[in-house]
Amino acid sequence: MERILEEDYSFIEGDICNYDALLKAISNFKPDYIIHFAAESHVDRSIDDPIKFINTNIVGTATLLNVLTSYFAINNKFKFINISTDEVYGSLGSSGFFDENTNYDPSSPYSASKASSDHLVSSWYKTYGLPLRIVLDSAGKIRSDITFGDSQWQSPDVAKAQSAFDQLKSLKAKAARPEIIKMLEDIGDVSHQEKVNQIIPVAERSGAPLEIIVTPQWFIKTLDYKAEILHLGQKISWHPAHMYNRFSTWVEGLKWDWCISRQRHFGVPIPVW
Repeated sequence: MERILEEDYSFIEGDICNYDALLKAISNFKPDYIIHFAAESHVDRSIDDPIKFINTNIVGTATLLNVLTSYFAINNKFKFINISTDEVYGSLGSSGFFDENTNYDPSSPYSASKASSDHLVSSWYKTYGLPLRIVLDSAGKIRSDITFGDSQWQSPDVAKAQSAFDQLKSLKAKAARPEIIKMLEDIGDVSHQEKVNQIIPVAERSGAPLEIIVTPQWFIKTLDYKAEILHLGQKISWHPAHMYNRFSTWVEGLKWDWCISRQRHFGVPIPVW
């Protein structure tokens, strides 16, 4: 840390909503990576002063992304990492799990502002082509088809990067982590290690940890037909009668369309009509 503080660290005080200040800092520093931690935090504070959270977490993120749109045009090696929070998924209570298919359901100004920030980052990637690297395949293994030296996977030392990657490809993420640490230790880039507790999403049934990947999904639109489904349900003779209450409560509580493809990688049949 002393070496980092003395040689590699500089502090610039500024407002993330100030476009000119951000542009100046980024233009002067010319980063290859930006890790976006900047945010107002804590639910209680957001209840007391929600506008501050809207300005920093939403307007600030949009301002930063707007600066980076032009910056990426002159530095195509640049990568952007956005830091979110599990609170964008809402509350679980005493049991249950979130997974990569869980819909956003923020329940405070803080979580809503962070969810908005996430959506802005995603939209900037889709609209302006800000770089997104996909390392894991649908089986949760490190991809084996990555070739360093092309436009997406550039490196100052292509041969060395490819050699290191070839030792990791096709490994599960969990198995790759100690190998990566050993590689860093071998070149003297690890100064300190300690165990930390980290909350990660797990599969609902097996409890296995999940790695979030970008993959297309197929949906059946159910939300558009909630009123019609309820209307048809009223025409059914329910025995016992209270079963209609269960049915209507379930339909009214639907918050997302039916995803029919999320388990296709595991051999679960996809319903087709």
